[in-house]
Amino acid sequence: MGKLFAVVAVLCMVSLVAFVVYSVQQWYDLKVGCMDLLKLAANAPDVPAAHGFLSQALEYIEANGLTEGNSAYFFHTQKNDVGIWHRQLVGAKATLETILQRKAVGNESIVQLGKDNALMKLREVLMDGTTVTVPDNLAWFPNQQLVLLWWVATVAGCLVIFLLAIS
Repeated sequence: MGKLFAVVAVLCMVSLVAFVVYSVQQWYDLKVGCMDLLKLAANAPDVPAAHGFLSQALEYIEANGLTEGNSAYFFHTQKNDVGIWHRQLVGAKATLETILQRKAVGNESIVQLGKDNALMKLREVLMDGTTVTVPDNLAWFPNQQLVLLWWVATVAGCLVIFLLAIS
């Protein structure tokens, strides 16, 4: 029983460490490849810069399949709808492209106030106060249910090992 207990305890600890490493890596990839770029786009001083940052973020989003689905664990809500979020970003990019095209043609009908309004609208789409707007659990999407199961199993296993150790 002592060897089995030790093996299970080691497996639980390895699983816990692996879970933490996996979670940090997934979060970091999403932060660097998407969230930081969205924040830069939201805070950009001009339309070309905002368009560039938003384009880079959308490249990451589309390359990683973050275009359809729901990132909720159980109850799928619009807040966690990845498709709605992606379409909002694509729409914001299209708005910026319209402004850039008009500027490139030399149409002076878009004055600075129009550009500023577009940047403010972009900020409202990308940010909620000082936080970048993304669906919850996006770092684990589309495997969020498996990750939750992994977390619960690991914590339950560690808890059982702890309770057996103290009894």
